[in-house]
Amino acid sequence: MAILNMQIFRLRQEHESLNRERVSAWTQLSDGLKAGMSGAELQFEMASMATRAYRQEGLRKQIAGLQQQRMAQERLFREAQKQRKILDSLRERKRRDYLQVRGRQEQQQVDDLFMVRRTSDSRS
Repeated sequence: MAILNMQIFRLRQEHESLNRERVSAWTQLSDGLKAGMSGAELQFEMASMATRAYRQEGLRKQIAGLQQQRMAQERLFREAQKQRKILDSLRERKRRDYLQVRGRQEQQQVDDLFMVRRTSDSRS
């Protein structure tokens, strides 16, 4: 998940950088048009803006895809945690049951030993 978070962060930074470039380009285009920019320069600037917009859209799609992957990993992680808790609970219950059975067996052994001694003492 950490790798996905880093990738998302990097792509968001790149997206923001393109946004700043776009705002700057619009400002320059506006200033250029006021100053009498030629048609060729205008076409070049418009093509540059279209390329920037295309790159931004690609980044948005990449970010969305990575976010979906991250959500899927988070779901898997939560499910794994849930399964681990279930197994831990089951293991603890089995341990308690074992200790209880073992305690009964030990008590039975003590009781049996007592009875053997008592019987042995009463014969003597």
